[in-house]
Amino acid sequence: MLTVLIHSGVGDIAAVATRYYGGTKLGKGGLVRAYSGGVKSAITDLPTEMLIATTILVVVLDYPSVDPIKHVLPNHEARVLSENYATRVTIEIELPEERADEFKNAVSGLTKGTAAIERRNTQGEAHRDAG
Repeated sequence: MLTVLIHSGVGDIAAVATRYYGGTKLGKGGLVRAYSGGVKSAITDLPTEMLIATTILVVVLDYPSVDPIKHVLPNHEARVLSENYATRVTIEIELPEERADEFKNAVSGLTKGTAAIERRNTQGEAHRDAG
């Protein structure tokens, strides 16, 4: 059972087998085939989702920079969570953690270093992406 789980490509998974009969009527090989076959069958029917670690960045920038920043969001798999328009614009953006530094560099380049970027603590959060 463990071997099937390890080679399934699915993480964060467990399988439990409960035997009510203590004999070896199937033989040891038969039990192995029965248990591993049951786990394989369960994994085949299992709906899975990819977990992507995400982070939230709060970007404070001037009005002329809003459109250029929104234009590059898809390149970084980012999405806008909220926007606040005041003296400056504050945009809360969620994106994959591995893309955060690249996005920060893009924002810095597009705003000529005038944007303020703060990472919000999102420890333990993840975005589910159907897989």
